[in-house]
Order: sequence, then structure tokens, then C-alpha cells
Amino acid sequence: MSDESIASNDGDLFSKRYELKFTITPNLATEIQDWALEHMGPDPFLAGREEDSYQVTSLYLDTPQFGIFHRQPESENRKYRVRRYGDSSTVWLEVKRKRGDLVRKKRTWIDESDVPRLAESGILNEDQESANSDHWFRARINRYELQPCTWIEYRRFARVHESTSLGARLTIDRDIRCLTARGWSVPHGLGAAASSITPHCQLELKFCNALPMLFKSLMNKFSLARSVLSKYRTSVNVCYLIVPKSAAS
Repeated sequence: MSDESIASNDGDLFSKRYELKFTITPNLATEIQDWALEHMGPDPFLAGREEDSYQVTSLYLDTPQFGIFHRQPESENRKYRVRRYGDSSTVWLEVKRKRGDLVRKKRTWIDESDVPRLAESGILNEDQESANSDHWFRARINRYELQPCTWIEYRRFARVHESTSLGARLTIDRDIRCLTARGWSVPHGLGAAASSITPHCQLELKFCNALPMLFKSLMNKFSLARSVLSKYRTSVNVCYLIVPKSAAS
């Protein structure tokens, strides 16, 4: 598990933290990566491995009318996705909600073979809810009529602050690509058919409370300016050739 999370009694995981995002050039990404290797520790997800990065592949869901993409009121600025880290057979069901820089996330894991049954319709009764760890995610799929929209993949470099109490984590995403999703699955790589979302990289600084001094030093050293790239919203624009209603009006 690569993100800071807290387990509930039923095995679901919750997290709350702040995220600062920056769109940067590949050259600057290399410089910041070298800085992070010097000043931060290895990510727990990469324990026992020689590399400092791993592949992330996600299936993003949306309503038939692209309500999440268009940020319709009922979407409440949430994103729903099924995510695979590396080549694991375990995938994570996630709902992510962002207000300003504060991000709240709920997630639980299932085996990749169980992903197709997320599409099963019908109202879940109490027995089903208690028996299935994915009940809360399936309930949202049914409620909002969520369906597969896009696949997104990238290579993630990750380092963490040595003091775990800060919850400080730095990630750099490279080679961000997307493809129109064709069913309830999370592929092991999107292949040559995938399209690039951006030639740039995305730097994310994540922390629990106050911005750590280490990150303040990083931002000053490289004169970083906030610039947000929404991977999901850009992927919809690339795959479906549509733009948000607010931008089109």
C-alpha cells in the first residue's frame, strides 16, 4: 500500500491529507528526483526493490452524461476509480474528494478477478453489505449509474519523509497516457494504442497538516509555481473530444 491510510473495523481504508500539485518539465522532474533521492527516504511500496518508481494503472468511472467530468452538483467533486499498483493482482476501489488542497479518500482492495462483478446491478441488502468489502463502492456505482470511462497509466517516482508523523510524501508522475475504457477491467499496461495526456510531468507534495519545512525548501530552491493538471479531465478531453460545460459556455 503506497498511500498513508487508516483502517476501519471492516477493513476499509480512509485518509485525509493535503496535496499540492505542480506541472513541470521532464528536465525539472529529473532535478527534483535527484533532490528527493538525497533528502528523502524510499517509499514503503518499493521496500526490497532496487527501483524508485512503479507503474500505476487506473480505471476511471463516470455517469453516462459525464457528470463527474462536468462537475455537476450531484458529483460533489468526487472521483471514482479502480487502481492497480505495479503488476499486482490486487486492485483498489477508491473514491476521492477534494476541497481546495484538502483531499479525503476512502479505499478498499479486491482481487482483479472480482472487478467485472462491480457492474452487477440491484440494491444491496444488509447481509450483502456485511459480507462484501466492496459494498460501499458498488452502492455508489448503482446510485450514480457509474460506468467505465477512461484508463490512465503513468510511471510514478515516490519518496517519503523519514519522520512518518508528518505524513510527507513526494511523487513525480511521468509518461502519463490514457485510453478509452472498454469494460470493467484494469489492464496490465495500455500498450501502443494509448495517447499521451501531456508531454510534462506532475509533481505532487502530500502531507497531513502544516507544509513541512523540507517541502518549503524544495519549492524555494526550484521556484515552483502551482499548476494543476487533472489527469482524468484531460483524459476525457483526449478520448472523447469534449470539454467541460463551463469551458464551452
